[in-house]
Amino acid sequence: MTKYIILLRGINVGGHRKILMKDLKELLAQKEFSEITTYIQSGNIICNSAKKNIKILESLVQESILEKFGHDVPVIIRTAKEWLKLVANNPYQERDIDELYCAFLADTVDASLLTELVPYATKNEIYQLLDQQLYLAYPIKVHQSKLSNNIIEKKLNTTATVRNWKTVLKLAELSK
Repeated sequence: MTKYIILLRGINVGGHRKILMKDLKELLAQKEFSEITTYIQSGNIICNSAKKNIKILESLVQESILEKFGHDVPVIIRTAKEWLKLVANNPYQERDIDELYCAFLADTVDASLLTELVPYATKNEIYQLLDQQLYLAYPIKVHQSKLSNNIIEKKLNTTATVRNWKTVLKLAELSK
């Protein structure tokens, strides 16, 4: 069995694409996931599966949610081992935790595309791409930034979902 962290993009935000975590856990249990834990209502799941191919698992979860709840929800999965590594590799660990975010990317992106983000990183916002994560530091309130999840997806040409660093750390703790 491998422990996974599943991230759903854009559920239970502003009253859209509502999915109760209890119902999501039941659905995943039907799909042969086990030891399922959710964290807050925004689509963070820790669970085990005997299946090893992450892309197949992402498709399975996405298709299952569409079939059961009628929502086409992007899904990004990391192993618990990958998660602990990405936590350790955060290049901005010296920054205030309230400034830190991580965009989890569905695909590996060409680092040359990062130049596309430059016009949107204003007010001293910084970012760094490592593996399939874009580490972000927002010295302003994140909702005031032009460097949004939608811009990241559009300019890097991949699906992404962003979590604040407190959530990243809590998922690391829950995955141990």
